Amino acid sequence: MIRNDTFESPSNSSQVILVREATINTMATQEEVELPNMVGEMKLDSGVTNDSPVLEINCNTSNPDQTEDQQTTDTQQTLNDQKKNGINNPVFSEEGTIEETIPPLTYVDFLPQKTHAEIATDPTFSDFSSIIEQANSWLTLNPEYSLWKCETVTFKIKNDFTSDQDDPVYMESAFGLNRYLSGLRLWLVPQMNSTLPVAQIGFTTALPGKLDEHNNVIASSHSTIQDSIEQLNKQFIKKPLPGVILNVEMIEFHENESSGSMSIDPNKTYWEEKGTENMVKISAVRVYFIIGKPEYVKIGYHDEQPSMQHVPFSTVVKFGPFRDVVTKMGYWLKSQKGIRVVNLQSINVVVSYSRDVKAHLDPTQNCSTEKTGIESRYAKVLRAFYVQQKSDEVPYSSLNLHTRLFVPVLREGKLFESVSKTMQRTIKWLDYTRVPPFSVETIQYQVYLGGESVGNLEDKVDKSVRRTNGRYQLSTFRIYFPSEFSEPPPEIAPEVDTAAGWGCVIS
Repeated sequence: MIRNDTFESPSNSSQVILVREATINTMATQEEVELPNMVGEMKLDSGVTNDSPVLEINCNTSNPDQTEDQQTTDTQQTLNDQKKNGINNPVFSEEGTIEETIPPLTYVDFLPQKTHAEIATDPTFSDFSSIIEQANSWLTLNPEYSLWKCETVTFKIKNDFTSDQDDPVYMESAFGLNRYLSGLRLWLVPQMNSTLPVAQIGFTTALPGKLDEHNNVIASSHSTIQDSIEQLNKQFIKKPLPGVILNVEMIEFHENESSGSMSIDPNKTYWEEKGTENMVKISAVRVYFIIGKPEYVKIGYHDEQPSMQHVPFSTVVKFGPFRDVVTKMGYWLKSQKGIRVVNLQSINVVVSYSRDVKAHLDPTQNCSTEKTGIESRYAKVLRAFYVQQKSDEVPYSSLNLHTRLFVPVLREGKLFESVSKTMQRTIKWLDYTRVPPFSVETIQYQVYLGGESVGNLEDKVDKSVRRTNGRYQLSTFRIYFPSEFSEPPPEIAPEVDTAAGWGCVIS
């Protein structure tokens, strides 16, 4: 796989990045601006073992004119404001008012830049740190938005190495070469307190394994997610995280098995896959944080699995609806003391079979292989990441967790409405219901096209993958809410090129 450590920049000036890929989904006019490079790097000398996660912390440097106490106050205030902008954001109350140009929830995407290629088929892209630079610069230039969440997103790119971020569907070729880019999505809400400093984000990625001579990680296939979390917490005790945790998520690195190497660059943004080759999936933990005074933190997670109904004397298993998984997670959260939930994420877990032909899920599995000649089956597990706090408070005792999936409308054949249009409908839905979001994630569903619909994705839990068959992936938004909600009447639904109305299913 390709690694890029430098970004080409003008020799007569400081490094600049053009924010070409950042597009607010409200379809506002996009301007190209030159931004300075402000990101520093700090490597942790952790004395890693084969099962220790390797960390590389990337963040902006703190303001030298501020004292540590000022930085702590500003960071904590920014975090409190970020939390307020979620559940308690006044924009979601009946009295809440904001400028009409600023939606209650929106997002902006950042992709790596192609730096250079000696030949057209061998491109090099800037690493993930450069994306964080773009995002922090954009946040500085747009203080009217407050950072609420962020997540790593994947886009398939074309043969000319360009991507259409507004197209919600792409095809994974069975026999051709599939190229992908890893990007950053910032979820934004209106800034309700203009006196607060602009949040700046850093990140760290933890992979179980040991460093090689190129500072890549030779991934361990025998460790578990729990091992990674435990080792990560040990790292934070030795050397505290330089800020307050905003989000924790699972990401996957894909390697073609034929490469014969498990050496991974945690900062890479470009990779290739071949449908005719076995693919190894390695899970990693990525932590995003708001930069500030170093804090000693401890993170944890909890999984809820879907129910399974086995057909006797066969490998057939039926899964319960995803809404039931969400309900179980809500019940668990209601009784927890001293935690702050930083993310809800649905994880695809391999369905394995025991000797008695009974299916089971192991969400702690760190590594799996998707083989070409064998059908691989997956089921969604809902994972809650949280930060442990020294408190006996039960913060989610009144939580009534619900979810809604916002799906692009299928107009005809294989043509869907744009991602921007889906977000516009989501914004109008939020404007009407005034239900504050609890968490949000971007999910890709495998769909079969050619009919009049893509089926009920809202409750869909499982999928089957055979790498020698082409597959379509559809990008959707799933928002989790802290309470029940009523669906808006059909007559106020935004105009779409179909009679599908809101085009979504509720649970």
